[in-house]
Amino acid sequence: MTPTMTDYGIDRLSDADKIALAHEILGSVEQDSQISNEWKQEIDRRLDSHAANPYAAIPWERVEAATLARLKK
Repeated sequence: MTPTMTDYGIDRLSDADKIALAHEILGSVEQDSQISNEWKQEIDRRLDSHAANPYAAIPWERVEAATLARLKK
């Protein structure tokens, strides 16, 4: 079974600490992995953008509801 955020207590961290942990995890990925340098840069860009303005993110529930509503039309 795949571990969850709750298993490790990550769900109790602040957003800033979650972002720092994500950076730490990405930094631990071996250089010869399948993740390209460009993709790592894009992840960093998105994390920095979210850290600068966390309230700009749209919750999944709103995205899902809007998508389902569009599909029903």
